[in-house]
Amino acid sequence: MFMIKKRNCSILMAIAVLCLTFQPDAFGFPPVANLDSPFDLKVGETADINSDFQITLLNVLDDSRCPSDVTCIWEGTVSAEVNIVKDGKNRGKYVIPFGLIDSTASQPIDGFFIMLYDVKPYPISTNQITPSEYVATLIVSKINETLDSPLKQFKSGVSINDIQCKDNLSLVIKSSNPVLHV
Repeated sequence: MFMIKKRNCSILMAIAVLCLTFQPDAFGFPPVANLDSPFDLKVGETADINSDFQITLLNVLDDSRCPSDVTCIWEGTVSAEVNIVKDGKNRGKYVIPFGLIDSTASQPIDGFFIMLYDVKPYPISTNQITPSEYVATLIVSKINETLDSPLKQFKSGVSINDIQCKDNLSLVIKSSNPVLHV
């Protein structure tokens, strides 16, 4: 009888250790997220990216998205308030918008781009969403600043025809001189 209880206790201990091993928050460690990959955070949760960058979802703000069961003229917006810790130093709170221009917007913060990729649940007119229900999907990318801005290139003497832009960007030159038509 004593052997059975001791064996059952050992099995339960082994199961508990396994459960804690696969639960990153069990010991207070934030879940690990990868650069350039979407990850989910609930309000109050923190993700660790590359061990030197932590992002915490503080709140979901201004959820004016058009409810899925309603026809609207404007699709609405939503924002996420996050707190950033980099290299062990608190860098402060930032608001990341969603749904402004092309349904996604990214914000440069301390050497990283942070994009609010999605916010769930999507509103329904008959249901009020509480802060604890929100889950934000974020993507964090590192900024690779190897190219000076076009203005900096121009001011340093680079010819207007030789100015380079980052990938997927175009240089638009405006002139205040009116065009003459003959």
